[in-house]
Amino acid sequence: MGKSFADAVREDMERGSDKRAAREKYPALRTIARYFYALSTIVIVLGVLDLVGSMAFAVIGRPGWYFSAVAVGQGVLALLVASSAALSLRAKAESILVLIDIEQNTRDAVRAAKSITE
Repeated sequence: MGKSFADAVREDMERGSDKRAAREKYPALRTIARYFYALSTIVIVLGVLDLVGSMAFAVIGRPGWYFSAVAVGQGVLALLVASSAALSLRAKAESILVLIDIEQNTRDAVRAAKSITE
């Protein structure tokens, strides 16, 4: 009788499942994911700077509670929009990385299944 699935997986892990090769695979997708991460960080930083700028403008700008309330409201709204955009960009980056991991795990499972049948 052939070896069990657990034995095949253990042997495959001992041999190493080409983790270095997996990291070098799909460099364009990995670059796009890094780009989305960087862009999301930039977006959230700009949102925070807009909020701080709006608060400062409300304090040192024109006198009047209405003008200050509008400036603060605009800053909070800008932060909410920036947070939403940053979250969306991070989700895109994670989705790309998950798809790459799924491909590698599928390849490892096929390799382990083939070693059981041999």
